[in-house]
This record gives sequence, structure tokens and C-alpha cells, in this order.
Amino acid sequence: MKSKLFLAVISMVVAGAIGCGAPQPPLPCTQTASDWRQQVAQDRGILLEYCDDLGMVCDESVTLADECPTFLADLEEYFIEVILPVVAEKLPDLPWYIDPEKIIGLLFLKLQGVCGEADVLDQFGTCQPLGQEGDPCLADSECLEGLLCVSEVCTASPPI
Repeated sequence: MKSKLFLAVISMVVAGAIGCGAPQPPLPCTQTASDWRQQVAQDRGILLEYCDDLGMVCDESVTLADECPTFLADLEEYFIEVILPVVAEKLPDLPWYIDPEKIIGLLFLKLQGVCGEADVLDQFGTCQPLGQEGDPCLADSECLEGLLCVSEVCTASPPI
């Protein structure tokens, strides 16, 4: 009985997260050729050079590891502010021992730990809009037109 109710709550949470308004995950990309990366991408059908199609650049100075905690915090906020009210409305008679807010809190606590544990997250950049002045960069192509990448920062003019 407990497991069925737990699965029902989790199912509603997952279904709600797929809906409109949920934060978008960071898009992984890489500009570095690597045999294992290419093999994994091929095996899984993952395309890692698609940022241009989205009007963005592959910025390897902003890695998945950098974006992971922010994304999970935004997703947790979405769950608490959007999904939990729906769960409370649709399942008003949940037993006292099932606390969806506590379940979500524990879930995201575990997920935040994954951000620091997965070493592979540091090996992929993310699709980013072109950098404005002061944004991190690795090459001039990652900055808006007229800006240069100097000391890994988009700058209007090079220092003298």
C-alpha cells in the first residue's frame, strides 16, 4: 500500500515536471575532439555540436558541473511552487506519513550531491548565449560581436 501511494506521488511529480514552465536543463556540448566522447555520443545518438542551431555557442568555460547546482535549485523551486500545489489539490487525502514536500526535499538533496560526484560533468561545456562584457569565455567567438576574449573574460577593448 505504501509503495503504491509513493509511486503515485512520484509519478505525478514527474508528469508535472515534464509540463510547461519547468526550467530547462543545461545543454552539454564540446569543441574538443576525443575518441571516447565521440564513441559515447555515437553509441547513444547524442549530438554535441548543436549550439549554433540554437543561436548559442559551445562555451567550455561554463561546464555542466558549473550549471548543475543552479539547474537543480531552479527545478526544486519549480516542484515546490508548481507541482506540490497540484499534488495537494489532486490527492487531498494522502496519509499523514506521506509528505510530498519532504520526499522532494530528500530527492533534491541526493541530486545536489550528484553534481559534485560526477567527474564527467567537468569535461563538457554548455550551450550559452554569446557573452556580454564581463562574461567568462575561452575564445573570441564566445563573445558578442565587437568584444574580445581577454584573460578568459569578454572585454570591449584589450588591456594596454
